[in-house]
Amino acid sequence: MSAAGTQPSIRLIHFAFSHYNEKARWALDHKGLSAERVAVLPGPHARVTQALSDQSATPIVVIGDEVVAGSARIVDRLDALRPERPLLPADAVEREECESWIRYFDDEVGSAVRLSLFHRLFEEPRYAAALFSTAQPGWKRVPYAWLFPRLIPMLRDRMSIDDETDRQALATIEMALDRTAKAVAADGYFVGGRFGAADLTAAALLMPLGRPPNLPFSFPARASPAHDAWVARWADHPAIAWMESMFERHRRSPLSLNSSSGVTAPVSPHVPTGSPGRTPRRRSERRVPRPISIGAPHAASPRRAPPGRRSRRRARSPGAMVSVAFA
Repeated sequence: MSAAGTQPSIRLIHFAFSHYNEKARWALDHKGLSAERVAVLPGPHARVTQALSDQSATPIVVIGDEVVAGSARIVDRLDALRPERPLLPADAVEREECESWIRYFDDEVGSAVRLSLFHRLFEEPRYAAALFSTAQPGWKRVPYAWLFPRLIPMLRDRMSIDDETDRQALATIEMALDRTAKAVAADGYFVGGRFGAADLTAAALLMPLGRPPNLPFSFPARASPAHDAWVARWADHPAIAWMESMFERHRRSPLSLNSSSGVTAPVSPHVPTGSPGRTPRRRSERRVPRPISIGAPHAASPRRAPPGRRSRRRARSPGAMVSVAFA
């Protein structure tokens, strides 16, 4: 932060529906940092993330000219950028304990939650496509709904999603819920009796197991029996009640991701998104160029075929458009 207290420009590249990406959004909101938030579409997103960071996973934060990839690194960087409302403990012993919990949830629990959820979502590809493309305009959602079911066999193979790995993931989730309930039983928090990075990480990565308040996105209107049954499986666990309480008490000023441009915008708490009378967006929240240009400001725009003439450009194969890094 500068001496004047102003912040550098910040841009967040993220998936709308993703527990790892929710971790980064939550950290930004907790710190009160404004950011241009660009929701990218899983699969085609890889061209954007590779151009920025030479890897395909989201979230990515661009702070001025600095690129920070990965939710754990983002939390660390934001805590240093704005020390107020710290997420990481100052005490060395507490910090080590906090970082141990973060590694556990990042490396073991988050991936297990993702695998087990995807195992069920892949059985309902229309619902999955709608969920993964939330916040995207219709001209992206429609072809994605056609493409996504054709990618599922490849995704299952590359992500090693089958009945056996799902059983292992379920066991990991059950253990994580039990450990969470035990860890927070005394005072409601993992470390030091106050909300911090361990609590934020655990709550964000357990988010898909419930329906917490203050989420910055909406679930598709079409119901998913498999998804609903999976969520109901955990409903009575005390760790789920704890996770939902963290969202209710500490999820500060969530932003809606359901704009047609894919860029987030604040929503009045009293006026539903899209209803008449909604507060107009500020200039900085209006439509921005398509996300594919991010990270390649000097790249030439693709040429359009002249009227009446077919483009000779080859269509990309579905496999070339997808990355398995649904982080």
